[in-house]
Amino acid sequence: QVTNNPVGSKVGVASGGLMKKDLDFSFQKAKENGNISKVGIAEFKMTQILIFPKVKTTVTGE
Repeated sequence: QVTNNPVGSKVGVASGGLMKKDLDFSFQKAKENGNISKVGIAEFKMTQILIFPKVKTTVTGE
């Protein structure tokens, strides 16, 4: 848990492959995508298949 805020019901996600030119998988972008003002939980996940990495940031809150 990032803060003492409740987990909340809204979820925002920012993701993509690292080969994209204008990739934005930031914490702030995930908040914007979920219309979240108070963050409860933030998760950063990176997976790689062969040589192609993918990144996903998930934010949960209100």
